Amino acid sequence: MKKILYIFAIASLGLACSKSDRPVGAGYPADGIVRISPSVGVPITKAREGTEFNGSRLGLGLYYGEDDRYNKTSLWKRGADGRWNSSSALLWKNAEDEVVVYAFVPDGNSFSYGYISVSEGIPSDQSAGLERADWLWYSEKIRPKEALNTDGELDVVMNHALLKLTVNLEFGNELGDTPPEIKEVWLNGTMRKVYVSYMYDNKGQLIIPSLQSPMDIKMHKVSANCYEAIFYPSTGQMKGGDMLTVILSDGRDYRLKLSEDLKFEKDPRDEAYYLGGCAYSMSVRVGKDKTKMELVHVGTDDLQGWVKID
Repeated sequence: MKKILYIFAIASLGLACSKSDRPVGAGYPADGIVRISPSVGVPITKAREGTEFNGSRLGLGLYYGEDDRYNKTSLWKRGADGRWNSSSALLWKNAEDEVVVYAFVPDGNSFSYGYISVSEGIPSDQSAGLERADWLWYSEKIRPKEALNTDGELDVVMNHALLKLTVNLEFGNELGDTPPEIKEVWLNGTMRKVYVSYMYDNKGQLIIPSLQSPMDIKMHKVSANCYEAIFYPSTGQMKGGDMLTVILSDGRDYRLKLSEDLKFEKDPRDEAYYLGGCAYSMSVRVGKDKTKMELVHVGTDDLQGWVKID
């Protein structure tokens, strides 16, 4: 049986987010065809303006109400000219009627009125990279004549549903001057699946965790002692949770046990949930000579650089 070594830690968290305003034009198209201009923004409560979306495909659709013939979801791809084209034409019913417009990346996700869900859940093995772990979403009730820009496009400002964690590892004195290599790092006790609730208690869009049991994520190796993962917090990030497992090449396992809840930023509209789209950096010393771990909110200025989804 492997010897399990524990590190007891206290976490601290700082917050930083920027604000900007979303420009709104008025250009309802004569042909009634839906046209879009996607971007990626900072957390939904912080801004309405985004930076360019660097992916090449997304799912997007309209919902006017139950059994409405204008309800439709389709795959969208970016053309060589940079414009976005739908696999099948989407039409606005008219300029006046309100409609729920929703979008998601990857395009295999699903929508039903009230929520958007990740079809296959959050990947548990992210060791090969984060490209398929990220999840972008957009959901908004609009009136076309008020929401479209002067080019007749809807500015679709997507948000990250999940959080990103970067872990920087150091070795304590007990491991000597030449410590063994790190074989694997696992982020334990995270949420398997989340939903975007479109109008949760009339408070707007919220990221809602599922009721499924927590899972562990095999983290992606960025460099020798740096690992990262995209996730949503669960029991592993609470007091008493074995948040991290560091497996060394000599067979020893070190686990990071938390002495208090990690204080990730909460959604101000309902503090029962965490705010998606925030990036965090954690420094952990592996060994017995130092037991303090620091968790820092590193902001949201470059969230579109997390991944490139093609």
